[in-house]
Amino acid sequence: MTRDEQDAYFRRALEWIEDRHGKENVLSAVIHRDEATPHMTVMTIPLDDQGENALLFASIQYVLLSIVNSISIRPV
Repeated sequence: MTRDEQDAYFRRALEWIEDRHGKENVLSAVIHRDEATPHMTVMTIPLDDQGENALLFASIQYVLLSIVNSISIRPV
């Protein structure tokens, strides 16, 4: 994947995260290219349907599993 393709992929991934959690709930997004596989780490505040902090009510494993199961972004 070229650098431009990677950038496009990470932009789409961040847009998906912002759509899911709300742009205002994305604390940071950092692309790491210093390892063999480029990747992005994102910190968000997960909210439930009423806008409450969902981590108060759900285990971290459930939150992560629901995110992983709903990701539909594929490389170009």
